[in-house]
This record gives sequence, structure tokens and C-alpha cells, in this order.
Amino acid sequence: MNESRKAALFHQLIGQCPLCNQAVNGHSISLLSSVVLNTGNQEKISDLESLISSRQWSDIANIKEGCQNSDMKQYYILTCPLKGMTLLTFVFTYELWSDDWLDEVIQILPEDFIELENIINSAWLAL
Repeated sequence: MNESRKAALFHQLIGQCPLCNQAVNGHSISLLSSVVLNTGNQEKISDLESLISSRQWSDIANIKEGCQNSDMKQYYILTCPLKGMTLLTFVFTYELWSDDWLDEVIQILPEDFIELENIINSAWLAL
């Protein structure tokens, strides 16, 4: 999927920025982590959520699973030009007729912004 189609998908899924309550034009997004959603992967998902709770961003960024024929949970960093950063979790479904959705919004503390910028580097998608 090209960048403009990805940006359009995120515009649709996010709608308004959860930080500034405005359209996400001028914001950026980047994939931090992803896991396969299936019953055999619950422990890994729980471990990842524990890492998020303890703000272990480097460890979180090292978890990037992918599978073309499974539902996925993906964790993205959204940057807001007015209010900083937030972590968004999305569920992307394998089934063609099932909708993808924004699952959760998790606050990121300002003291974590520089570490996350260093982890993501320049892999931002402009919205």
C-alpha cells in the first residue's frame, strides 16, 4: 500500500486527534510494534502490554510480528504538532468484509518523547 493510501486509512480510522481534538492533518504516525492476534499468542500480547505499562519503548519496538492470514494488533505513535505524542493501538482484520478499528489510546509522558523519536528515527508517515 502506498503512502497516500496509508495516510487515508489512518485519517479514516483516527478521525480526530485524541490530543488536540482536531483533524489529523499535519500530524505524523509511525509503527512501533505489532503482534498476531490469535488464541495461541495471548501470552506475548500480555507481555507486550506489560512493557507498554512500564514504558520500555526499546523492548516494545523489537516486537514486530507479521502474518498475512491473521488479524493483527499494531501499535503506532501519533505525533501531534500541538500536544506531543500518543500511542494508538489498532486491530487490522484479515477478513475482507470485517472492519479495522482504533482499539485504544494510551498517553505517552513528555519525558518519553525524545527516546521514542530516537527509536523511530525518520520512519514517520505524514498525515
